[in-house]
Amino acid sequence: MAAITITPANCLQVTGTNEWGTAGDTITAGDLVYKSGSSFLLAKADDAGTDDVYGIALNGASSGQPLNVHTKGQITIGGTVVQGVIYVLDDAIAGAIVPWADLTADSTDYLTIIGPGISATVIDVDLKTTGVVLPTP
Repeated sequence: MAAITITPANCLQVTGTNEWGTAGDTITAGDLVYKSGSSFLLAKADDAGTDDVYGIALNGASSGQPLNVHTKGQITIGGTVVQGVIYVLDDAIAGAIVPWADLTADSTDYLTIIGPGISATVIDVDLKTTGVVLPTP
């Protein structure tokens, strides 16, 4: 498997919480973001801090524009997922979501759990930044 291919227009909050803020990068709906000060930036597994996922963008925005971020609960991700599979922050592409099995051991990447797939299109977002180097799945 690879990163989930997301159709931004189909990325929709089902249940849970969200927060408005300002984009600090060019962000697409479905991207994982972290918060730095008052800005949301693309999350990256390659650096402690940027791996601290705050949520999933619900709309697209350029730097300086308003961004709505899903922080907890169910989200129709706008792509295909597998029920029962745990999804995590990608260790190769900033902002991307991948199945746990796609991770590779790397002494410079960190594990951030997004949540499990609960149907073919929905992830139950319950973010967990572990702060530990990616283990081999």
